[in-house]
Amino acid sequence: MRTILFLLAFSVFPEAFAQDLGAYTDNRGYFYVFDKGIIKEMEYLPVKSFKAGGSSVAWVSNTNDFKVYYNGEVNKIEEDVPPEDYHVSNYLIAYRYNTKLKVVDKGRMSVLVYFGSSYSVGDSVVAFLDNTMNSFKVYYQGSITELENGLSGAPVNGFIAGGNAVAFIGRDNHFKVFMRNKTTEVENNKPTTYQVGMNTVAYVDGFTQAFKVFYNGTTYTLETTPPKTFSVGNDMVAYTDNMGEFRIFYRGKKLEISSFEPKFFTASGYTVLYGDDRSFNAFWEGESYALETYIPDKYSCSWNSAVWVDMNNKLKMFSLGDVKQVLSLEKINSMELNRNVLLYNIGNNTTQIYYKGKTYY
Repeated sequence: MRTILFLLAFSVFPEAFAQDLGAYTDNRGYFYVFDKGIIKEMEYLPVKSFKAGGSSVAWVSNTNDFKVYYNGEVNKIEEDVPPEDYHVSNYLIAYRYNTKLKVVDKGRMSVLVYFGSSYSVGDSVVAFLDNTMNSFKVYYQGSITELENGLSGAPVNGFIAGGNAVAFIGRDNHFKVFMRNKTTEVENNKPTTYQVGMNTVAYVDGFTQAFKVFYNGTTYTLETTPPKTFSVGNDMVAYTDNMGEFRIFYRGKKLEISSFEPKFFTASGYTVLYGDDRSFNAFWEGESYALETYIPDKYSCSWNSAVWVDMNNKLKMFSLGDVKQVLSLEKINSMELNRNVLLYNIGNNTTQIYYKGKTYY
């Protein structure tokens, strides 16, 4: 029964599964991929660009080949033809060459549209305009679905993909959400603003100006007035209301975090970082964690983790509820957090990796 449930969960919710990857170039220009504790050399000539996601790494080689690393293997997706742009999310790679839009899913490439224009990429979904059919479509779980047809006019008046969802404004200005192969008309008016995350769409109602969240098929009214600002992550929305109070909507519940307006806050993945004059904090899995008594100059968060450099130049990481000191007495040139993999550069362009309590270099 346990095996059957696992297979069912993977087929229904592929966004729950991904790897922890990283990518970097060393001081010689060699290009490497880090895959769950193993560093692999990919190229000995300097690459022209690279991007790492949750399950894949994509790069343009020195000879303009477009390559993808997935599940331990390297595939040459395009030869001698670099994409005009490419986006690597947790589970998909989408890229464009002229008017052609393609996707790489589980290491395999397929064409989404031959004559397209705008597109937006979420963790497990790609939304795009098909100029040939004058329609608005989404790619999800290996299939393409048409959501709107423009006929004589534009098919949509705006769209954003994020996580496993796509929020869009139809040609009738009704606000709709595509989530897990189901399209729901959320409002019959155009929202003032909106953001999209995993299972979550936050927006300001264009008619009432109420601040709302469409979460897992249910609409919640959080405030009767627009927030000062808000940020959407996976299964949550962080925001300050019109009085400056800091709140987080988390998995169907509105939590009062602070009556003081934070100096900053940002949501990424399952983590929210926020701070004021007296504290620097992380919100994860429904709880707040005090990290420092001041706001560091350098910090970032991703998935289940956060990283920062404290006032003593110590590199610290919060991951899965625990705080670890990663490095001290070294000048940090740069740092990058990709999901739960921390890559940092020190000294004379030396890259090291911190993952699950261990350092790799």
